[in-house]
Parts: sequence; C-alpha cells; structure tokens
Amino acid sequence: MTEASRKNGRAYAASGQLERFVELLGAYSASVLTARLLEAVTRGEVTPAQFEALTFIHRHGGCSAKALSEGLRISIPSSTRLVDRLVRKALVDRRESAEDRRLVDLSLTEKGRKVLKDVRAARIARLQHALAALNTDEQTHLHDLLERFLRGVLCDEETVNDCCLHCGTEHDRDCVVNAVHEALVGRPITCP
Repeated sequence: MTEASRKNGRAYAASGQLERFVELLGAYSASVLTARLLEAVTRGEVTPAQFEALTFIHRHGGCSAKALSEGLRISIPSSTRLVDRLVRKALVDRRESAEDRRLVDLSLTEKGRKVLKDVRAARIARLQHALAALNTDEQTHLHDLLERFLRGVLCDEETVNDCCLHCGTEHDRDCVVNAVHEALVGRPITCP
C-alpha cells in the first residue's frame, strides 16, 4: 500500500462515508437479510436470535447447550432458555448425550432444517438480485475488494474471534477470517 492510498483511506474514513456505508450494510444484513426474511418465511415464529441458534446447531450437529452458549457468546442460562423455546416450537431436538448423561445433545428437527433452508434460499435470492446490477467483472472486483477490506479490519486475534462465524461443518479453509487467524497466530481456527 502506498502512502498516497493510506492518506486517501484515512481521508475517506474521516469523512464519515465509510462509517455510514458499514452501518448501512449492517442494517441491510440485520433488517432485510435476517429479520424481514424470517418474518416472511416463518410468519414471525422465529426471532433473529433463534435463527442464529438454529444456524449454529446445524453447523455443529449434536452440540451441547454449553457449546451453543460459547458459540453464540451468551450465558449458559440464556442458552438453556433459548433451547427451551426452540424445543417448544419443534425446531430443535434435545437428547441425552451418549458420552455423558449429564449433558444433552442438540439437533435440528425436520421443521428446523426447513426453516434454515427456506431462509437461506430467500437470502441467496435477495443477494443474487442485488448482484444482478453488476456485470461479472464488477462482481469479481467487489468480491476482491470486500476480501481486502475484511483483511484490513481483522487486525488482531480478538477481532478475528469476534467476527468468526463458527461455521463448523460448513468451514471453508480458504475463509478470509481463517486465513487472517492463521497469519496472526500460526494455526487455523478450530471451531467449538
């Protein structure tokens, strides 16, 4: 990176435009790609927090409530209440662990898997619609710029851990978060 590009980056960030852009992307992700699509697909039955739990359980099938609390960064009592609601809605099964009867293993029910599949399909359709405004070269360029931007913001191990999606079975070794983690600490991320 040249000194001129560093100065331009500082000027752009100082102007507030970058902060606003990041806020808008966050709002789009939270409001449109999550809350609005959950409302449309589940008719309000599943909250964003419950969807996040469904996603984590899907990626870590057979995980415990403790692993869920660690993965979502919530307390064990909060995790237990969240799981109770998901079980009542028939979205999650809770079974005694085969290894330790004091623990329970969590897995998605057929209904839980359908919610996850339907919301993800709606998200992909929404993103494909947005990307249709760009030609193939622009889409590739956008991907490259977003990856470089993420590498810039993932500047320390704590930030990397805070941004990690804990993707479990869907782990992508080439994920930018994993690559930055490996560069910082000398090893890839291990999912809980």
